[in-house]
Amino acid sequence: MGRREAEVSRGQMIGRGEVSCGQIMSRTGAEVSRGQQIRRYQVIYQWIALVILTLLIVVGGSLLGSAIISASRSEASLEQRSFKYYTSIQIQPGDTLWSIASTYMSPEYDSLQDYIDEVKKLNDLGPDHIHSGQFLTVPYYSHEFR
Repeated sequence: MGRREAEVSRGQMIGRGEVSCGQIMSRTGAEVSRGQQIRRYQVIYQWIALVILTLLIVVGGSLLGSAIISASRSEASLEQRSFKYYTSIQIQPGDTLWSIASTYMSPEYDSLQDYIDEVKKLNDLGPDHIHSGQFLTVPYYSHEFR
């Protein structure tokens, strides 16, 4: 078979549904780019899944941490919670508002003067004069609920 016959024969093969080398290369190239495209989508989906998972872990950890902190604060506040009460006392000879304040005042007050001002207001006292035998209502705090 001569050269010309080979060319004609090859052309006939192409015309009968046979595939040429150029077509094989273009199909292979298309398949590779499609495979690369699929791989890119897989990588993108993996990154998106990783980002979503990371966000869920961070948000979940934050919520769990704040719940734990809140629970510990509420337990601590219940343990340290104090309740305000009032009692009546009888003034003894030599008592002063300052001595009464130093006996009954608790850390909930900023100063002795704040406590004395509250005692005066509770008992409608004007000046700092109190008398032996007189009864005063004084506030105090306790951690016990009564």
